[in-house]
Amino acid sequence: MDAVSGKVIGLEALLRWYHPEFGLVNSDVFIPIAESSSLIVDIGDWVIKNACEQARSWLERGRRSIELQ
Repeated sequence: MDAVSGKVIGLEALLRWYHPEFGLVNSDVFIPIAESSSLIVDIGDWVIKNACEQARSWLERGRRSIELQ
């Protein structure tokens, strides 16, 4: 957030994986595995799709202060 204007000027997507046996697995553990197994492309596609859907939802609900670039 910009401290002067109060506008949102950046967003970050945090990715976590819930494993039924091991619980919450942080990205620093599963991203290297995804990279070495070529699943990283599919994960990246999923993240971008969901981030865009969330941004659209915010805009449709009137959250015009979010500047998408």
